[in-house]
Order: sequence, then structure tokens, then C-alpha cells
Amino acid sequence: MLLNRLPLPCLVLLSLSSKVFGDPTVLPPCNNDVTNSTSVYCTGLETSGFCLKGNNIYQLTAKVARRKRSSVGSCAAITDAGLNQYSIAGANVTISSETTGLLYNCVEVTDNPANCTQITSGYYMNSSALYNCTNGVCSEVTLAEGNYIASASDTTNILYNYASSNLTGKADSAVFEGYYLSADTSFKLIYCNSEKSCTPVEDSALTKSSYYVSGLDYDGTSKVYEKLIYCDGSGDCSEATPTRAGYYLDGSGFIESGKYDKLIKCKIVDEACQFTSVASSAMPTDAGDYFLLDGADASKVIKCTYTSSNVCEEITGEAKAGYGYVDFGTPNNVIACTNGTCTSLTGGNAQAANIGAGTPAQNTGFLDAGKGNNASKNIIICASTPTCTSTPMPASGTQGFAFLDGTSFNDTASTFSKIITCNATGICTPLTTLPTYTSAEVYIDAGSGTGSPGSLTYANIITPVISGAFITFSVVAGDKTNAMYAYIDATDKKKIIKYDTNTMKSDTNKATATSNAFYINGLVPSEIIVCEKEDADCRKIVGSSETGVSKYYADVLTAAGNIITCAGPTNANPPVVSSCASDKHVGTTGSKDVFYVDGYTGGVLSCPKSAICTPVSPVNSNEGTAYINFDGKTVIQCTKSVSNNKRGKKTTSATDNKPEVTTITCTALEAITGDDTYYYIDASSTDKVIKCDKNSCDNSTAAKTDLAMAYINPNATNIIQ
Repeated sequence: MLLNRLPLPCLVLLSLSSKVFGDPTVLPPCNNDVTNSTSVYCTGLETSGFCLKGNNIYQLTAKVARRKRSSVGSCAAITDAGLNQYSIAGANVTISSETTGLLYNCVEVTDNPANCTQITSGYYMNSSALYNCTNGVCSEVTLAEGNYIASASDTTNILYNYASSNLTGKADSAVFEGYYLSADTSFKLIYCNSEKSCTPVEDSALTKSSYYVSGLDYDGTSKVYEKLIYCDGSGDCSEATPTRAGYYLDGSGFIESGKYDKLIKCKIVDEACQFTSVASSAMPTDAGDYFLLDGADASKVIKCTYTSSNVCEEITGEAKAGYGYVDFGTPNNVIACTNGTCTSLTGGNAQAANIGAGTPAQNTGFLDAGKGNNASKNIIICASTPTCTSTPMPASGTQGFAFLDGTSFNDTASTFSKIITCNATGICTPLTTLPTYTSAEVYIDAGSGTGSPGSLTYANIITPVISGAFITFSVVAGDKTNAMYAYIDATDKKKIIKYDTNTMKSDTNKATATSNAFYINGLVPSEIIVCEKEDADCRKIVGSSETGVSKYYADVLTAAGNIITCAGPTNANPPVVSSCASDKHVGTTGSKDVFYVDGYTGGVLSCPKSAICTPVSPVNSNEGTAYINFDGKTVIQCTKSVSNNKRGKKTTSATDNKPEVTTITCTALEAITGDDTYYYIDASSTDKVIKCDKNSCDNSTAAKTDLAMAYINPNATNIIQ
């Protein structure tokens, strides 16, 4: 008995797209007497072939009528296991890509005919051959790269995969939830669910320009997908291996017009993506917008919005410096798209404190681009703990506030080149054009607030660090020990920043219509900040540049009476420069007003007992007058000069119409060293005379005697009378 029989396969179906209409074509039915090999029917057979009785196949052999060697017909049941091929008429046939036939898979049954099942539809594999059957009629398939859905008749395999000239069956243990490239040209993709059921994805259900997880490349141990499938705008699908960390819109979660409810996450491991599917149930369930790094397009971010469910879409990232998004996909990161390339910044580039160097944490800020038109009122603050949180700015109390711009961090130099500044009403703006800074301008570091919302305090300041033509910014601790230490508010130079009631605060300067306001520069304490008017910019000056000469400035803050003293540099090499300091003026311990030369105007400061020093206006510059200097050993003498040209020379020409300028300069005279005695009219009280010798200067009421009474100074041509 000769049968065209193939070995029993590991058989897999890969196409359910073929529809079965009507009953399948089967082998001709057998006569009822086929089971009796000696029956008249069997012995009298005139045609050979195969017939079907129930699940059994019988081979029919026709009788032979010859003179010498005749034989009777016979009927014999198929008993061996195998995949048998027949023609529609029941003849023996070899099915190929050009011929068709019927396929029956027969399973051996001990002492009984084999149990045979027809392959009526789908793909069926036998060794290296693959057959496709429709309504029972099968032909051999010309193999193409990709996957085929196994026929339901294959109880071993679910899919067949053809790659690198090898056809292999995929049993359920090798089939994972995901998508597979279809080798069947009638559809592009196959989807296999978690129950190992595989179905074709109709073209109408295919999402163009989208990614799908590749089930063929699933790592069951790590539970990640190592590759994706990408279907382009024309609907052609191919294997994809993106290398950019982030999230991809999952084509299987397409809702409508760019909206999706599923994502695919790429995590970089050993310089390659490991992909996981992110269902909407794994996304936030609090109402609002959430942002993730877009792995497919570096210029975009993925925005997910939760109302009753999550809907995700791609949006173009905000490319302006200073803007960012809280990265929901990577906690404590910020997505910044500066210059059109979006990256996830670890910890928002916030830098930890350097305890050894005494440097506080360099916390950063970003305008929250996720808030749209309200970005300037919402700041993402990143602390080095690490944590990044979007915080609404208060509507008041924010004068002088600034943040280190987290988008401007230089990894190599570990510096920040830009800042975000805020005004008094909580509106914040990236500072794109830097102003001209001196050594006194600072900002309140709004990124280092401590306490609860509504009662935050700020201990740090942001300082510009000038190095040639380059400016960077750094957070330093603000001085909270020295009452006269202050800084110029770089956002409004009319204002002063200083420590006030447990926090750094920007406020109007203390200048008045009659007196300037002076502060010690908290950054360079040998310098003085001077404010001439409440509504005019403050500036810094050197406290004293004259070697060995101290200068004095009114302390406008200490009500009990202080004077700011700035010692001049020493004559050492290099010179030693001391910090300016505020301390009680001499008048606080005596009974009289004392006087200092005003280090700023060159005028005279009057310092009453236990009171603030104020400028003497106008000073007495009459010849022979003087003020007793605070040290009680010298006097301050003021001289007047008149000029009306740039060289300071007096011009009397009648044609000169320039206005005259009167300048009064007050100077502390040197102490007397010899035995002479000098006399001056007391400029602060002209009915008194100042008497100076080598020990002291003192005043007393002038003697009320006749007109001949006079005071004569040594070597003087004038007298005091």
C-alpha cells in the first residue's frame, strides 16, 4: 500500500483571514461495505483511489483482469500516522505552489484505523513546507519573511515564523502578547493576546505612523520587549529599534486624530532600549495634564490629560530657555526642550550643597510650560533632595526673587549661565539679556524657601559671578548677622535686599530728601552701597581707597546712633583691605554732638547723643571756622571753591556765560604735634571758640570783652575776634 505521506508536523496556523463559505471539499465518501475487505464491493472495485468513512481513510485498489496474472480489488484502512495528500477526486497527489489538493492529518490508533482530520482552512506546516487551505482545498505557500497564523487543526503551534530561510513553529510557550509582522499579504500585522489567541489586524484597524510592541522580541525573563514594529504613514510596517529613551504612542491605543490611551516606554539598558507597554490604567487618575519625554520625536513631548480616563497626544515642546515640564515618566526630573531638543534633566539640574566649601544647595527653577499661558505664574522648583514640584507663585511679596535657570546648566563647568527673575506680583520671566552688574547686585534665591506655603522664608541670594566677558550665577548664603550688610536688588536697583525678620527681603532704600542712605556691601564688605534718593538707583563705591585713611558714612538704620567706618588699605604689599563696620559713634557716650567728615559727600556729619547721624546742611565754610572732629584731637575745616569750567578754574570773562559751581570740601586737619595752640570759630556754634593743642580740641563760649580781645594763631595773618 503506497501513500504519499509526510511526517507528522508541529503545525501552526497564521491566517484567519480566509473565510469558509459552505462545506469544505472532502474525499469521496466510502461505500458502507468498505470495512469488509472480502465484500463484493471491495473485490469488484474497478477504480483505485481513497475514500473517507467517518474519521477513517481507506485506500481502494481496483481489480486487475489479465490472462496470466489477475487480482481482485481490495479495501484497506490507513493505520499509520502522517500528513496525507490527496486530489479532490481522491487520487494520490503531491501538493505544490502550482497544484492543489486535500490534506489529512492522521493519528495512529492501536489495533484500529488511524484517526484522520482534514485541514480545511488556514496555514499548516509540515517540516519545511507550509500549506494554505481554503474550504478544504490546499496549496503549498511560497514563503515570505514574517509570521503566519497556524490553522486551528495544529494542536501544537500557534504561529509559524519564517526568517533567515528557516520556517519554525511557535508553540504557546514561545508566543507572547504583542504584535507580529504578517507574512500574509492580506494584512500587515497579527495580534496575539495574553491568552495566546492570535488574530489578524485588519488594515482598517491599523494606526498609521505608530509603534507597536513586537511579541516576537519579548524577553520573558526580563519581561521587556527588545524591539518595536513601526507602521508608517502609508501603512507599511517593519521592525524598529529606536534608541531614544522616552515614551512612544502605542498604535493599539489609538482613539482618534492623534489621541491615544496607551503608551510604550523605552528604558535604556546597556545602550539599548528595553520596551514596556503602559496601559491607561497605569497612568495618573487625578484630573490634570501630565507630560512625558517623547522618544519618537526629540522636538516634542507627550501630553496626557485625565478627565474620566487618560488621553495622550504629541505636542511640540516649548523651546524657549527657562521653560520646562515636570517629567511624569521619570520622577524628580524636568523635561526641557531648549533650542528644540527635549531632554529629561536629572533632578532638574539642581546641585547638592557643598558643606566643606560652605556652599548651599543650588536649587533650580523652570517656568512650567505645562501651564500654557499661565507659565509665568507657575514655577517648577527643583531641590537637590531630589524633588521637582510645580508651584504657583504668590501674587505679592516676590520683589527681587529669582531662580537659577535649570536649562542653563553647564555640565562640564558645573555653572549656571542664566536666571529667571520675578517681579513684585509673582510674574516670572527668563532673563534672556543680562544687565551690567557690579559687585553689589544680587537676587533673592526663591528656590531655597523653607517653611510652609504662605509663610516661606529665604536665607540665600543669587550672585552674578563675573569672569572677563562671561557671567555665571551661584547661590550663596545671605548675611543675616550684620545689620548693616545689604545688597542692591538687581531687578530694581532703587531697592535694597537685606535680612529682615528671618528672611531676605527687598525693600525701598532709606534715603530721604535731606540725607543719603548707606549700607555695607554684603558681598564685598570693604565697599559701601549708597542710595541718594528713594526713587533713584543705588550704586556701590569703595569704602576708602586712601592708604591709612578711614572714611565715615551715616548708619541710617541704627536708631541708637551708629557710624559706618571704612579703614583705608594698609601700605603692605599687597595692601590689606579691611571690611567696613558699623558701630556706636562717639557721641553716644558723651554729652555733646560730634562731627565726622562725610565719606561720600566730603561734607560734615553731625552725630547727636544716641541718635542717627545726619548731614550738616549747609556746612559752615567761612574762613576761620571749624568743627571739632569726633576724635576730640583734630578739627574739620571746610573750604569753598568756585568754578565754571571743566578744569575747575574760576573764569571772570564777561563773555563766559557758564553758570558758576560752588564746591565745598571738608577735611580733617592733622593733629597738632608741637606746643602751639590754635583757635577756630566753632562752625556749629559761632559764639564759641575752639582751642586746639597737642592734647585735645575743645570749645568754650568766647569771652565777651572789648573789641580788642582776639585769638591769634601761630604764623597767621588773620585773627579771630
